[in-house]
Amino acid sequence: MTMKQVLDVSQLEPCEPLERILSTIPNLQAGEYLHVLHRMAPHPLYA
Repeated sequence: MTMKQVLDVSQLEPCEPLERILSTIPNLQAGEYLHVLHRMAPHPLYA
């Protein structure tokens, strides 16, 4: 069974969202995934 762990970083200032995400990932158990709520729109790093 897949479990969702929700992380709301929508009110945090940069770089804190990335820091929170990276600190949460090692705590995920087998079968869990991280669902991140963020206010910024993603953009590709490369064309």
